[in-house]
Amino acid sequence: MPLGAAAAVAVLFAAPSWPLRHAVAVPNVGWVHARPDGVGTGWVADADRRLIVTCRHVVGEQKKVEVFFPEVRDGALVAEKAAYLGSRAELRKAGRLVDGTVVHKSDAADLAVIRLDALPPGIRGLPLANSEVFPGEPVCSVGHRGDLDTAWNLTAGHVRQGGRLADGYPWRGATLAKGAGSLLLQLPIAEGDSGGPVLDGSGKVVAVVTALRTRAPLATVGVSAAELRRILEDLPSPLGGEGGRRPGEGKTPWVETLPFPREAHSPHPQSVSLWGRGENETPYAQLAPATVWIRPTATDSRTAGVLVDRRLVLTSHLGVGPADRVAVLFPLLKDGRVVGERDAYADPVGLRQSTAWQTGTVVGRDPVRDLALVRLEAVPAWAKPVALAESEPVVGEAVHAVSHPTGTEFAWCYAAGVVRQRGKTHVGPARDDDPKPVANVLQLPAQGSSAGGPVVNDRGELVGVLAVRDGVQQQVGYAAALGEVRAFLAEQPRRDLERTLSRLRETLRVPRLVALLWAAEADRLRKDGKPWDAAGDTALSLDPACVPALVLRGHARLAAGRTDDAAADFDTALAADPRCRPAAWGRAEIALRRGEPKTAAADLARLLDPDPADADTHRRLAAALVAAGDDAKADTALRNAVRLDPAQLRPASADLLAAAEATLQKAPDATGRAADALARGLTAAAGGLPAGAARTRLEAAIRRATAFADAKPRLAALREIAANQ
Repeated sequence: MPLGAAAAVAVLFAAPSWPLRHAVAVPNVGWVHARPDGVGTGWVADADRRLIVTCRHVVGEQKKVEVFFPEVRDGALVAEKAAYLGSRAELRKAGRLVDGTVVHKSDAADLAVIRLDALPPGIRGLPLANSEVFPGEPVCSVGHRGDLDTAWNLTAGHVRQGGRLADGYPWRGATLAKGAGSLLLQLPIAEGDSGGPVLDGSGKVVAVVTALRTRAPLATVGVSAAELRRILEDLPSPLGGEGGRRPGEGKTPWVETLPFPREAHSPHPQSVSLWGRGENETPYAQLAPATVWIRPTATDSRTAGVLVDRRLVLTSHLGVGPADRVAVLFPLLKDGRVVGERDAYADPVGLRQSTAWQTGTVVGRDPVRDLALVRLEAVPAWAKPVALAESEPVVGEAVHAVSHPTGTEFAWCYAAGVVRQRGKTHVGPARDDDPKPVANVLQLPAQGSSAGGPVVNDRGELVGVLAVRDGVQQQVGYAAALGEVRAFLAEQPRRDLERTLSRLRETLRVPRLVALLWAAEADRLRKDGKPWDAAGDTALSLDPACVPALVLRGHARLAAGRTDDAAADFDTALAADPRCRPAAWGRAEIALRRGEPKTAAADLARLLDPDPADADTHRRLAAALVAAGDDAKADTALRNAVRLDPAQLRPASADLLAAAEATLQKAPDATGRAADALARGLTAAAGGLPAGAARTRLEAAIRRATAFADAKPRLAALREIAANQ
């Protein structure tokens, strides 16, 4: 690239001018005192109506507050808090200490609006942003953190993620900002900063600083400007008394000479891609679609990973644990943006149908480097792998990461930082005699379930993988270095070949191969009405662990009432193949016959993990849950079964009828209870049908049947509906 072009690019992608933004913001930012409830930050959002915005938890139950505005002496800002607290009378006379009345409080957004008795001269207010900000975009805030002796402090950081704040946060026995549109920020704040404006690169307010996520590293919550805009638009005008500025108010030279951004909108410094791929493509925009969320089989743990080849995901060894199979979640996209709320990923069936949920097999492990490799069965068409960098990053080089930190409602969170140092160290649990791989020490929040997340340079090239290191500071992260990643990936083809040859040798053993042929013959005979014969015995004599033959014999024994023998066959089959569905179904049926529905449900639930797309298993799980008395989960399983395969409606209806008959056999006077359970189950199953005439007719029939006040005709009508599916 010619020198002139390089200089132009450097200017284009220069960081926002935070000193300028700070100077512009400061005159509009107040220090709010709502004693004894709180001290925080507020800022002028509407100068004409003399309105400033702060947090609900700052003003508490107070109706009257005091607001300090910045004092300038000899052209310089007076920043020391003591200078303000010791000069109340002088500041009040100069119009720098102003009284205000709280005119609006919102628990739903943790926002409060204060109407001031007057405004200092020169105040214009800070404009609200009209557009969303993206993870990875730089932001700053101005506030008065309580552990500093200075006020009007600037804090710079980045947007990590955005979305609805599902859980909110506690305040004096209440929950604030629950469900509010919010930004998760990499912004180190403290008590006293609450209520401060979060400014984008153009100087517009994109959020209001509200709270820290104490369970997550360097995670600050800011309520979005969109929430504030709705509140301000709903406020009556004027709010009592005379609004606007006093006649003849002048402008102070300090404010007037600043290049305040009067334009309606100016581009963000990073609205053009760092890598030249279109608007609003920060490093996050390229990295997030290649970052996955991994859930090992039969666990509640989560870890991150990154797509490094068309079907290969690189992740943390400790994160996947001993699991051989894992669920791999790609991000959901809405309007071209990543959906960051964790709640959006709570429906495995829906995710599977959208291709966001894929199943993978762990094909490589390295506990020393804390690396693992997962091979996927398929990937979404839009997913693009991240390329490996040509060289290691140097100390001080900027890096970017995406992961899923614990302690927040958000996933696919961005984090920015620099390389602090490089060296050999243990990156996971290790013995003293284990070799120490090379790792990068990062100034970057990367604890909790961040392990396995990608670390890239400014060009979007992979330079490391976040590693597990508990008990370190919030702004210290570790990543397996690029050289260790390359060495690990280079070893995999040899290991793949060894595994393939081992499996081939095992499969081609003559007794096993012949046993499989005899098992196939036994299955053919079963379909002809011969449930078990000499062909199956021959198969098991050649290979006592022949799974197809064990399953056939197990079901034959189960039909004959020999449950203990059948259970032994199913257990042996599952020991050889833990994912054998017919064996798991058989063992669940035995558990139901033994009066152990919870055991049956647990076995079937494990079968759906990590692949939730098995409609038949969902239906069997629903029957087990009905027997266990877990109606809510049973309804979900029924709905999922029919969602995945509408043909499951018929056997599901038969299962519901059988459950109703079982209820009546145990308690003949339980007609009402049997009718209610049948109605609930049929309604759940109907909810799984696609929208259309068939679903409408079935739901209408259920409504007519349940309209009978008497339990007996209600049950009779529901029986007829179930029998005709």
